[in-house]
Amino acid sequence: MQAFQQVAAPAITCPLCGNSGFEEVNGRPNAGCRSCLSLERTRLLFLVLMKMNIFRPGMKVMHIAPEHGLRYALHNLYKEDYHACDFSIERFGNELSPIYPIDLCNDIERFPSNTFDVIIHNHVLEHLPAKLDNVLAQLQRILKADGYHFFTIPMIEGYTIEDIHEANPAVRAQRFGQDDHYRVFGMEDTIGSIRKWTGAQVTVINVSDYLTEQEVIEAGIPIDQAFAEIGPSIPFLIRK
Repeated sequence: MQAFQQVAAPAITCPLCGNSGFEEVNGRPNAGCRSCLSLERTRLLFLVLMKMNIFRPGMKVMHIAPEHGLRYALHNLYKEDYHACDFSIERFGNELSPIYPIDLCNDIERFPSNTFDVIIHNHVLEHLPAKLDNVLAQLQRILKADGYHFFTIPMIEGYTIEDIHEANPAVRAQRFGQDDHYRVFGMEDTIGSIRKWTGAQVTVINVSDYLTEQEVIEAGIPIDQAFAEIGPSIPFLIRK
């Protein structure tokens, strides 16, 4: 009888912090890094950003709702030019860099135009109880010429569902998948809406242009998530 050699599973390492310990999150095996708490979408975005080779010394980076692992990596790259901000700054420590207050619904107009070379946020827009046309237009305004605006959002087939006036968390959870969400983005209309609001070209990143299957697997990211045409882990890019 022929004996088959057992092939070891590839080692999984977080590209943000170098940790090799992962855990299940909401039924997704190896979704969360035990050290920096990064999720698949954060690790995927970081890998793509590194492969795109867009970062240059002196660039100003705005990171909204900064994930710990990505905050650590970007702060190490940019120091005082890294601008982490959030609506609830009390959630964060200042061991790396200050967290600046921001209310995307009401006070983004206070930021000067053409300030940041790169703007990054992951799964933020669905939490905003405000129309997104002004939010995205204002983010585009504060982006420098030739700047990069990267983000990810939860996606469903069909069209966007939104209700910024729904006050019942249980209803929001049922309609939008989470009780602190006010919308879920549809694959049929999201790109067109963002183009209209920003007046800019919107690109859905083709991850296969930058990463191999092996790189994705070793970062603890499922292949189907990473190489989908569009989805909750796939980065969008708006250029100015």
